[in-house]
Amino acid sequence: MDKELLFELIEEYDLKAIKLGTENEETPFENIKYMKDYVSEMLPIYVSIGGVNAKNDMNTLFKIGIRCFAAPMVESAYGMISFLKGLREISGDTYFLVKKCITLETITAYHNFGNIIQTPIFKELDEIIIDRRDFSNSIERDTEDPSVYSMISLMASRLKRTGKTITISGNIDPLNSVEIIQRMVPDRIDTGMFIIGSTDRNKVWIGVKKCLTLEKEMLIKMNKNCNYRAGLLGSLIQNVDYRLSKLPEKTTHVKIVDKIIN
Repeated sequence: MDKELLFELIEEYDLKAIKLGTENEETPFENIKYMKDYVSEMLPIYVSIGGVNAKNDMNTLFKIGIRCFAAPMVESAYGMISFLKGLREISGDTYFLVKKCITLETITAYHNFGNIIQTPIFKELDEIIIDRRDFSNSIERDTEDPSVYSMISLMASRLKRTGKTITISGNIDPLNSVEIIQRMVPDRIDTGMFIIGSTDRNKVWIGVKKCLTLEKEMLIKMNKNCNYRAGLLGSLIQNVDYRLSKLPEKTTHVKIVDKIIN
């Protein structure tokens, strides 16, 4: 990975972190350590673990220096409590130095949302990720369906009052990134491998495009370092290519910033 490009993403497009995962992404621990060692002085590494009770993931990742953990598929207060309890066991006295995130990504989480945020241990979380792709799948709708925007916007609005960092993920592309930050008003968006700030609607789509381009490069590079499961790499790259094809129409303000890329 070109560190100059990383610096550009940090300085110009508010790159906040790199995000990997042992769940859907199936990122090998060797690749996570490689990335952690490569960018540790520049950016934190978030890792989405295999589940709320994935203690082997937590333990292995903690040993290689990961200090930002995200629990996927949190659907209830019980799931959140289980994740935080396990992380406390693994991290010991450093628990409050560890960044703790949960991902809300199903209609069940939506229905249990009030109970989740009102549970006392919720205050120990740093960040809430809302995954549009899995959420839409859970109600058998397209990611861009108005009902998906409506329900996720409602959760994001209520989360704003808690003071937690809000990140929106799931099928983020240059085109929908602008609408997402306008309607959902998150603090950050997650392109898959990169988490960027989302306060500048005139620049966010360019940042997303650059992040997706770099993500494709990194997937190929990490596959050389430690091979992904057969078929997985092609599927991941195909998804990135599809999202890279979705660009906003050239409105007046886009024509100006588009010169930066072309």
